[in-house]
Amino acid sequence: NVPTIYLAGDTLVADNLAEYPFDSLCSIAGWGQLFPIFLTHNAALSNQAQSDMNVDTFRTEGYYANIQAHMRLGDYLILHFSGMHKDT
Repeated sequence: NVPTIYLAGDTLVADNLAEYPFDSLCSIAGWGQLFPIFLTHNAALSNQAQSDMNVDTFRTEGYYANIQAHMRLGDYLILHFSGMHKDT
Protein backbone atom coordinates (compact mmCIF):
# COMPACT_ATOMS: atom_id res chain seq x y z
CA ASN A 1 0.00 0.00 0.00
CA VAL A 2 2.88 2.37 -0.72
CA PRO A 3 3.87 4.08 -3.97
CA THR A 4 6.09 2.01 -6.23
CA ILE A 5 8.99 3.54 -8.13
CA TYR A 6 9.46 1.72 -11.43
CA LEU A 7 12.83 1.91 -13.14
CA ALA A 8 13.12 1.36 -16.88
CA GLY A 9 16.47 1.55 -18.60
CA ASP A 10 19.56 -0.16 -19.90
CA THR A 11 22.74 -1.62 -18.39
CA LEU A 12 23.46 1.54 -16.42
CA VAL A 13 20.27 0.98 -14.40
CA ALA A 14 19.85 -2.82 -14.41
CA ASP A 15 20.41 -5.26 -11.57
CA ASN A 16 23.52 -7.28 -12.33
CA LEU A 17 24.92 -10.32 -10.62
CA ALA A 18 28.41 -10.09 -9.21
CA GLU A 19 30.70 -13.07 -8.95
CA TYR A 20 32.28 -13.85 -5.60
CA PRO A 21 34.86 -12.77 -4.74
CA PHE A 22 33.93 -9.34 -6.13
CA ASP A 23 36.27 -8.15 -8.85
CA SER A 24 35.75 -4.52 -9.81
CA LEU A 25 37.17 -5.20 -13.27
CA CYS A 26 34.60 -7.91 -14.06
CA SER A 27 31.54 -7.18 -11.93
CA ILE A 28 29.20 -4.26 -12.52
CA ALA A 29 26.18 -2.77 -10.78
CA GLY A 30 23.69 -0.38 -12.28
CA TRP A 31 22.59 2.63 -10.24
CA GLY A 32 19.11 1.13 -9.99
CA GLN A 33 20.58 -1.80 -8.09
CA LEU A 34 21.75 0.59 -5.37
CA PHE A 35 18.61 2.77 -5.38
CA PRO A 36 16.91 0.90 -2.48
CA ILE A 37 19.58 2.20 -0.11
CA PHE A 38 17.92 5.61 -0.35
CA LEU A 39 14.31 4.45 0.15
CA THR A 40 12.32 4.31 3.35
CA HIS A 41 9.51 1.93 4.15
CA ASN A 42 7.18 4.50 2.52
CA ALA A 43 8.06 3.41 -1.03
CA ALA A 44 8.71 0.24 -3.00
CA LEU A 45 11.06 -0.26 -5.94
CA SER A 46 10.58 -2.34 -9.07
CA ASN A 47 13.70 -2.31 -11.21
CA GLN A 48 12.61 -3.44 -14.68
CA ALA A 49 15.79 -2.25 -16.45
CA GLN A 50 17.45 -4.70 -18.81
CA SER A 51 21.02 -4.82 -20.03
CA ASP A 52 21.68 -4.10 -23.70
CA MET A 53 18.33 -2.41 -24.27
CA ASN A 54 17.37 0.79 -25.97
CA VAL A 55 14.00 2.53 -25.81
CA ASP A 56 12.67 0.68 -28.85
CA THR A 57 13.68 -2.84 -27.77
CA PHE A 58 12.50 -2.21 -24.20
CA ARG A 59 9.08 -1.40 -25.62
CA THR A 60 8.84 -3.97 -28.43
CA GLU A 61 10.03 -6.86 -26.23
CA GLY A 62 7.22 -6.22 -23.75
CA TYR A 63 9.11 -4.81 -20.77
CA TYR A 64 7.27 -1.48 -20.86
CA ALA A 65 3.90 -3.26 -21.19
CA ASN A 66 4.70 -5.17 -18.01
CA ILE A 67 5.25 -1.91 -16.15
CA GLN A 68 2.02 -0.44 -17.55
CA ALA A 69 0.09 -3.51 -16.42
CA HIS A 70 1.19 -3.05 -12.80
CA MET A 71 1.37 0.73 -12.33
CA ARG A 72 -1.22 2.35 -10.09
CA LEU A 73 -2.20 5.92 -9.42
CA GLY A 74 0.53 7.48 -7.25
CA ASP A 75 3.37 5.32 -8.62
CA TYR A 76 6.41 6.76 -10.39
CA LEU A 77 8.34 5.78 -13.51
CA ILE A 78 11.98 6.76 -14.00
CA LEU A 79 13.48 6.17 -17.45
CA HIS A 80 17.20 6.17 -18.21
CA PHE A 81 18.51 4.97 -21.55
CA SER A 82 22.07 6.03 -22.28
CA GLY A 83 21.71 6.25 -26.03
CA MET A 84 24.69 3.97 -26.47
CA HIS A 85 23.97 0.70 -28.17
CA LYS A 86 25.96 -2.03 -29.86
CA ASP A 87 24.58 -0.98 -33.24
CA THR A 88 25.83 2.63 -32.92
